[in-house]
Amino acid sequence: MQLALGIGLVTFFTAMVGISVWASKRIHTAEDFIVAGRGLSGIMTTATIMATWYAAETILVTADAVRTDGIQITVLEPIGIGLCLILAGWVFARRLWETKLLTLADVIGARFGTIAEKLQAFVSISYIGWVAVQLLGLAGVLNVYFGLPISTGVILITTVLTLYTLVGGMWSVAMTDIIQLGLLLIGIVILTFRVLAELGDSPVSGAAALFNQLDAELLVWVPTGSFEEMQTWVGLIFIGVFANVATQDLAQRMFAARSARTAARSTVAAGVLYIFFGAFPVLLGLAGNLLLDESVVQGVIPALAEQLFSPTLSVIFALTLTAAVTSSVDSGLLAPASVVARNILGPILKDRISLIALTRISIVVIAVISAWLALSGTRAFELIQGTYAATLPSFIVLWAALYHEDARKLPGTLTLAAGIGLWLYEIIRNVASGGTDTEVLSSGFPVIMLVLCFLVYWTSDWVVRRLETQG
Repeated sequence: MQLALGIGLVTFFTAMVGISVWASKRIHTAEDFIVAGRGLSGIMTTATIMATWYAAETILVTADAVRTDGIQITVLEPIGIGLCLILAGWVFARRLWETKLLTLADVIGARFGTIAEKLQAFVSISYIGWVAVQLLGLAGVLNVYFGLPISTGVILITTVLTLYTLVGGMWSVAMTDIIQLGLLLIGIVILTFRVLAELGDSPVSGAAALFNQLDAELLVWVPTGSFEEMQTWVGLIFIGVFANVATQDLAQRMFAARSARTAARSTVAAGVLYIFFGAFPVLLGLAGNLLLDESVVQGVIPALAEQLFSPTLSVIFALTLTAAVTSSVDSGLLAPASVVARNILGPILKDRISLIALTRISIVVIAVISAWLALSGTRAFELIQGTYAATLPSFIVLWAALYHEDARKLPGTLTLAAGIGLWLYEIIRNVASGGTDTEVLSSGFPVIMLVLCFLVYWTSDWVVRRLETQG
């Protein structure tokens, strides 16, 4: 089986590199590399958005968390993220596309000035924690099937994915995403039906048996046991729905659509599909409590596949899990690298190096940092929360940039600065006080962050207007 899987993985990555090389023929300008020349069709836009988000944390981390903590975790994955995509498509996509810019920092900088642009660039770069989770997810798969140490797996995966992301930019990302997403959805649906059939005479009766046999505590969606549990749950809602709207990887896909209408419709469609297919890993996580040994608390989905699939199907499923991660990491590397090149290094170096070359260099740097973060010891689910929360201030500032027609520059800058400062303080305080096992963010932090940034924006806006009137 290991030999077959090894051959399959080599074939898979060779095919992805081949597609990337073919896609690179479409790249002539920085716009082609960063946003695919704004030429993605509706199907391609929907696929690349969903493939970016339907990734390791949805497939692997969520299933593991559901097994131990129950379905209350689903308020972040998949419900929160799915609603976020629907909100982004309904409210923001059309106006973002119409700006005809390349990065989210461009949009915010055009409205609130250079300092706000740089602050938003910092927020976009902080999102590499999400990339680190994807690397950990695939390294875990290689550990299950090959016994490869996690550290070795992270380094190997980072190297391969960086190489093929460098080749074709957004065109290669979008083209490979369609194939990777198709493989992933087929694999996860087959495994779910197989697991449910194992629990009953059919998938339907198996689903009924699953919910009848599970501990009732695992099926509590809204925790009411304590105020702290409720705080955590509400915080996950805020992170899922609001923090993910103002992210570079999502904006980059909206920019890449062939029209504003395509950007809006494709993002909403991706959100609906995300919630539907996101339910499958949740079911698998719950089923792990009935079908797996109690010692299996990580890698629930690979463990189920190894137990229930034939060797041939196990190899195929391992490839689908590989597709889940690669479809996210390539775009996860490109998004912050685009910001570094366009909004940080570009203005400094000016015309001394092309934007395409600068973006490729930035991809390598982002990959190295992501790999280091993946190996730092922070728990995957906490990495996700910590990364997502950093973008909460950007949600308010992006809304103001697109909808507050009479916006002043200072309120947007102050809001981003206050949010970043609070986020950094919270992470440093929590990590310093408890080491790697502590929570990255306290339970009520996302709500506090969003409310505070809202107050900072409107209070500073009111003060600026008063000063202008008095002056």
